[in-house]
Amino acid sequence: MGKIKMDKHMKYNPKLKALVISTEEMDQTYFLIMYALKQMRLSAGLTLDKYESEGCLTEHDHAAIAIIELGIKLGLTFDVTPHNHNKLDMRDI
Repeated sequence: MGKIKMDKHMKYNPKLKALVISTEEMDQTYFLIMYALKQMRLSAGLTLDKYESEGCLTEHDHAAIAIIELGIKLGLTFDVTPHNHNKLDMRDI
């Protein structure tokens, strides 16, 4: 059985009892989340610009909310709350 290879940037700090992640990794994580949200909008036929949401939440809304909440749990900040994902401008992603 092969050894598990740890990412060279992620370190464990035993004094903090926490994983320490580089800012480069967090930048990449933020970009990947935003890219996924952009691709979801495109596949749902939605605009990449900010848009108004009305009515019940769609499958796209539920997925976008969960992805933004995941980013928040990782320590990322977004310009919007998860339920206001439609207020993100995705044109430059």
